[in-house]
Amino acid sequence: MIKTTLRLAFVCFAMLLVSFSYGQEVQIELGPDEIGLNETFTIKVTLSNDKIKSYDQFPEIQGFQKQGISQSSSMNIINGQMSSSNSIIQYYKPTRKGQFNLGNFSVLINGESYSSPGKRINVTDATSTQGLGGNVFDPFAEFFGRTAEEPEFIELADDAFFSVSVDKDEVFAGEGFT
Repeated sequence: MIKTTLRLAFVCFAMLLVSFSYGQEVQIELGPDEIGLNETFTIKVTLSNDKIKSYDQFPEIQGFQKQGISQSSSMNIINGQMSSSNSIIQYYKPTRKGQFNLGNFSVLINGESYSSPGKRINVTDATSTQGLGGNVFDPFAEFFGRTAEEPEFIELADDAFFSVSVDKDEVFAGEGFT
């Protein structure tokens, strides 16, 4: 009887340890060190194995304007083990060229505070968004007498609207929805 109780206690303790190892894990990813004036800087907060129930405001960055927030989630089942990932991405658009400092900051996720050391961001001239542009090597340029031309810069409107909706509030197993 005592051995059975000890075994049961050991199994429960082992399961408790395993559940803690798959607990909530938060990662904060900052955008690149250098961006063009027409690009966006991002702060991405990813929460593993838990849902994002609440979050605090993202920091303000001098020389940048907040452009919006997007959320994404994914779930993977590998060898019968389920893992999930939920992310929030804050987008920032630079207002002018220069060097800007994103100081250390913290974000409150599900009631717990997580910090990031920040970074220095260098905003340069607007970059071309025409795919490969003029950086492609043309091996036949000399043979055909072609000269390398600078790609023409075309500024694209950055207005966008995205909406998602579903046709049902509740879905049962095996039932489809739009």
